[in-house]
Amino acid sequence: MSFRSTCCCGLARKFYGQGKTEGRAEGSRVTLISLITRQLSLCFGPLDEATLSRIEAASTAELEKVAERLLNAPTLDAALSEAR
Repeated sequence: MSFRSTCCCGLARKFYGQGKTEGRAEGSRVTLISLITRQLSLCFGPLDEATLSRIEAASTAELEKVAERLLNAPTLDAALSEAR
């Protein structure tokens, strides 16, 4: 195997691994969005488009905070708002 073949195979493996990791992270994020959306709907009724867009635009860290807050939130706004 030539240097070029070895180098290209190494880069391919690196990018494949990176893509796999990013795919898993995005899959986890989509699952989290689905779960939060379902739970919020059960607790507070149907969600409007603005709320759904807000949830979908949130980072994974923000989604995790919402998931924690919604357990004790008395309102939808409380579940979606940062704790003061």
